[in-house]
Amino acid sequence: MQERPKIGTAVWVRKEDFAWCSKRAIGHNARCPPGGHIEMNEAMLDCAIRETREEAAIEIQNVRFVRALDNIWPERGTHYVTLYSATDWKSGEPIPQPEESQR
Repeated sequence: MQERPKIGTAVWVRKEDFAWCSKRAIGHNARCPPGGHIEMNEAMLDCAIRETREEAAIEIQNVRFVRALDNIWPERGTHYVTLYSATDWKSGEPIPQPEESQR
């Protein structure tokens, strides 16, 4: 079976004058917005809400699709189609995961 690109999401969360970013111990980005893989039968904006809740322990609102990027890294053997969303902070204070999140 032929390998196919993976579909991911990245979520820019705005609160006042800053945006939440995560620091990843493993991966291609040192700092990036919360995000992850879209699950089977999950709508992309629902994925943005779930991943932000899981990674940053915050609730978001006004989720809107911004753009899709084709991220191909032959040297790593990866290919992602990443769906970017912009959102507003709704509630909660971020609880960083030890290996991932940092404001």
